[in-house]
Amino acid sequence: MVDNRGWRLNRVNGLHGWVITPTQDGCHVLSEETQQGPWFLDQLGHKHPGGLYSYHQDWVEALARAAEGAVAA
Repeated sequence: MVDNRGWRLNRVNGLHGWVITPTQDGCHVLSEETQQGPWFLDQLGHKHPGGLYSYHQDWVEALARAAEGAVAA
């Protein structure tokens, strides 16, 4: 499955893309995100370098926990 979502908020643009591939043990999620706008440059680029990566990793790990919980239920 391939999915892309674009959004705009307060003069900021974002695009999120996912490729979800079934595997023998569940699935593999490949995601990519890009954002443009002064807020992201200021907040993530200058004040929190690497922040986008860590926020994205947190989201992927939360997604995995939710999926594992749904399978166990």
